Parts: sequence; C-alpha cells; structure tokens
Amino acid sequence: MDHPRAGRHYPRSTGEFLAWFGTDEDCLDYLEWLRWPGGFACPKCEHAAGWRLADGRIECGGCGRRTSVTAGTIFDKTRGAGHPPSLERPAAQRPWRTAEIQLQFHSG
Repeated sequence: MDHPRAGRHYPRSTGEFLAWFGTDEDCLDYLEWLRWPGGFACPKCEHAAGWRLADGRIECGGCGRRTSVTAGTIFDKTRGAGHPPSLERPAAQRPWRTAEIQLQFHSG
C-alpha cells in the first residue's frame, strides 16, 4: 500500500478513535504505519532496516541515526506516547490524546 486511505484507515468518530488507540503502543504502532507504510526507511540515508531502542526511538542500521515516529510532527519533543507518565490515566484522560481527538474531529 502506498498511502493510508481516508475513510478506511482513519477512525471516523471519537468512539472509534478511542477503541483503536487504547494504549500508547497502539498509538505508536499506528503512527509508525502512517509514517512508513512500507516499513521503516531512515530519513537521512533511506536505509530500510533498523531496530527499536529502549526509549522508543528507532536506530538506523545503515547510518546509526536515531529517529522516532513523532520527529518532525506537531508531537515532536512532547511528552506523550512512549513516556511512562502517560500510562497512569485512562486513554480518554491523557491530555495529548485529547489534543489528537480535537485536531481530528473538531478542526474547521
């Protein structure tokens, strides 16, 4: 698949959003799929292999660059998915996830 398709690969309601993204791991998996639908590709050297580090970032097997699925997005350098403090509350009560819901469903 070249790109995710609207109406099929994106949640269509707040309830569906919360069902799809019940855990931080669900969110990270989905964001990784959106960013690299054909599998990881290093943003620096385009090498197609890497490994996940303990902090959630991916290290390129070619050049060693470390990156994350949120790098270069509005969630870059924020404390959200992948950080233990966000796991202390139910999904619907996590501020960054609420922001995602607002952006997804209430933008003009």
